[in-house]
Amino acid sequence: MIGGMISGACQRLGSAVPWRRFGSGAGVLSGDSLRLLFASPPYSLEHPPVTQRLRAQLRRTAPVRWIYRWRRNRMADVFVLSFPKCGRTWLHVMLGKAIALHHGLEVPGVVDLKKLPAQCPGLVRIRFKHDDNPHFKAPNELVARKDEYRDRRVVLLVRDLRDTVVSAYFQMTKRESRYRFDGSLDAFLHCPRGSIDTMIRFYQIWADQRHVPAGFLLVRYEDLHADAAGQLQRVLDFVGLTGVEDQVIRQAVEFASFQNMRRLERAGTATTSRLRPGDPSDPESYKTRRGKVGGYVDYLSPEQVALLDRRIAQELPAFYGYGPQPAAEPVETGPGTSSAQPVG
Repeated sequence: MIGGMISGACQRLGSAVPWRRFGSGAGVLSGDSLRLLFASPPYSLEHPPVTQRLRAQLRRTAPVRWIYRWRRNRMADVFVLSFPKCGRTWLHVMLGKAIALHHGLEVPGVVDLKKLPAQCPGLVRIRFKHDDNPHFKAPNELVARKDEYRDRRVVLLVRDLRDTVVSAYFQMTKRESRYRFDGSLDAFLHCPRGSIDTMIRFYQIWADQRHVPAGFLLVRYEDLHADAAGQLQRVLDFVGLTGVEDQVIRQAVEFASFQNMRRLERAGTATTSRLRPGDPSDPESYKTRRGKVGGYVDYLSPEQVALLDRRIAQELPAFYGYGPQPAAEPVETGPGTSSAQPVG
């Protein structure tokens, strides 16, 4: 039975590895076959192992989505989701520090939001995640239905795709240890996994599914840059923490500033492994790499920018506010919730 499932999955994946290599009989996997299936050669982003592609296919099935929904309900009340390299660590540091200060909790360094409820019973449970691990997937491997978040509230953190794809390139070439990318930036732009194709599909799915969660809030990286305190206040209100003093918000914003986070990363004194450079001598390998809006112009050619501009205009939902059309009007997705603010 298991052999048949793997055979069918491999056929759907269009794997170049014939099924007969993985078994000596119907539904039988030999020791040599298992070694072939689970061996660990130097895989890359473009050529992940068969097991990675199998997991991506299984992740899309209804039974597995139901299991994830059950896990989500046990894990947290609010999920802050994003494609990688959209400012997740920055918002996590700000939000964690604000909540700790507001409740008078003495937590040195970067606050781990997963541990706060144990110190403050009754505190809203917040979990930050790269939803569906899209940076390792092709567009057709993404989960297109978000019913696993139906009973939860979701903050979706987004960023200009032009900046995201450049930052993702440096992440995959200088920080990633599992499935690295070894090509040029131009090659990464056309990579079928984890690059612009996947990013656009990821945002298309969430634009279509944003009414599924019990509450939905869109936060843009660029708006965080323009008004970090105001955006942090929006998130605090959304998760149900009202009455947070302005001084607390200012302290949280200052603690999470690019300069302070870069200082913590350089010194190696951050209490989280997220703030560790891939190579301390290479500025492009830092988690706090540049923290700049529009920095893509320093890396992309005019032709590459034109290509991305065209794809954003044609394929990215106007809901996000990054195309030539204005963002959609705010949509109420649940009592006491918010959605995107109009942006020009």
